[in-house]
This record gives sequence, structure tokens and C-alpha cells, in this order.
Amino acid sequence: MKNECCIIWHEENGAYNDNYNKAFSILQMPAGVPVATVALNGAKNAAILALQIVSAMDVSIQNKIIQYKQELKKQVLSKSKKIKV
Repeated sequence: MKNECCIIWHEENGAYNDNYNKAFSILQMPAGVPVATVALNGAKNAAILALQIVSAMDVSIQNKIIQYKQELKKQVLSKSKKIKV
């Protein structure tokens, strides 16, 4: 069986125009080339997305992702309590 691929793209900090041009080009992939674009400096989100795709066939990976995302949520909630308005 031939392996098919998809593209999960994230961009590190760079010049505004460079990032804009790269994002625009990735959004114009032809039919048959699945593309997911995540946030600027979003390597962690890109990894989570890739693992979520892989986990469609592996419940143990799904459970690990769920636990990891719950921990991230706790961290965000903890940080948000420190914000004073």
C-alpha cells in the first residue's frame, strides 16, 4: 500500500510579508493535497493535530492526548487566575 501524506504547516517568527506569503501559498494547495494550518509559532499545536489524526486508529494515543490537553487546560486556568483586570 502506498503511503499518502498530508501537510500540517506552522510558521516560526519571521518578517510579516514572508509569513503572509508563505501562508497564502500553503492555502492554495491543489485538490488532493490536504492541508492544515496552525498558529504562528504553533509547533506544539501542529504536533497535537498530527497526533489526533494518528490517534483515530489508536485508543491509547487518544487517551494520552486527552490527558495532555487536560493538563494544558489546567495550566491556562491557573495562569488566568493571576490576571487582574
